[in-house]
Amino acid sequence: MSNCPFCRRMAESTVILSNELAVAFSDGYPVSAGHMLIVPRMHTEDFFRLTPEEQAAILSLVAPVRSYIETQHTPDTALNPHKDRSGYSCPGRTGFLVETKY
Repeated sequence: MSNCPFCRRMAESTVILSNELAVAFSDGYPVSAGHMLIVPRMHTEDFFRLTPEEQAAILSLVAPVRSYIETQHTPDTALNPHKDRSGYSCPGRTGFLVETKY
């Protein structure tokens, strides 16, 4: 999809971590310095419409991305899978990690 912002990010070589079915990169509009997205290579509107292998590929990047955030930033917490205190929420095909300062 030529209008897909995630495909553009992959084409721009901004990927920080990846595997065969998923990629992770810094968010283009971060709510904090360590805000990263983990997205499947497959286009879908919902995490639960992905195959079990694609879901596992996304989840397998969570710990390495958290480690990356912790080494690059000094977050109070590096895993926030729900709406955070900033009010940010991201529907759709993304899994997300947000560095949060309280």
